[in-house]
Amino acid sequence: MSDSQRETVERNYWTYIDGLDQSSTIQRFARFVNVHDAFVGPVTREDNILRLRLLTGDLQVGYWQTDLTYRNATISYGEAALFQAARRPRTEVWYDEFSSNGSQWIHRFLLWPRFLTAKKGKKVRGEFHIKFDEMNFNQVPLNGREFE
Repeated sequence: MSDSQRETVERNYWTYIDGLDQSSTIQRFARFVNVHDAFVGPVTREDNILRLRLLTGDLQVGYWQTDLTYRNATISYGEAALFQAARRPRTEVWYDEFSSNGSQWIHRFLLWPRFLTAKKGKKVRGEFHIKFDEMNFNQVPLNGREFE
């Protein structure tokens, strides 16, 4: 993909996000929470609720424990990658994006490293997707780049 194609895709994505209801949790998260270089923390799943903890931020804005809660959630792609990332210290989020299939939202994550080692030494792509009906998030300031 050329630089100009990438810029067009990125511009179209932000136009899509900006077109969401301003009070939408998804729009607020996409606009105001930078997950680039975030550490992936614990993941829990109970019934149809998925919780994901990220350590977001940087030296300029400070660090945040960012807890995401997805309701009516399924891991539609990359379940092994998500749980391996949660167990592997310092796995980082490289990129995330939201889309909708009309009936549900999808939150996609790309990770670094690009490949993780799962059970029995199997390499899995550093990517996962969460389908959900509703998402909430909460942020708590941290003193440094370590989970408390």
